Amino acid sequence: MGNKEFKEQFYNRCVAFTVDVIKFTNSLDLCYDYSGILKQLVNCVSSIGANFTEGNGAVSKIEFIKFMNHSRKSGLEGIYWFDVLIGSSLINNNFIKKAKELKKECDELVRILSKIILTSKNNT
Repeated sequence: MGNKEFKEQFYNRCVAFTVDVIKFTNSLDLCYDYSGILKQLVNCVSSIGANFTEGNGAVSKIEFIKFMNHSRKSGLEGIYWFDVLIGSSLINNNFIKKAKELKKECDELVRILSKIILTSKNNT
């Protein structure tokens, strides 16, 4: 797979993941007191793809790595918020399964970004 094809596939995967998380959070019926958790979750997962995209427009390798790091950190934050939802009594068992699936995808995105960062640093 070429670099351009990889970028396009990863971009599309990030978009699909963000849309899935938005749909998931919209399906939850949390009281207003806990809506901040869902906003945090949507913000950080949407930032994964946004920073990846911005990084691909970088003018230097250092700038590229910086954006990939931001993207990775957003993914790590997403994992945290999924753990909060899964570990709390805020969502029922029907939603816990979906939250675990989404958390797994978030973890896979983080792992890919980690590899991108390591490869980029080794090629400098």
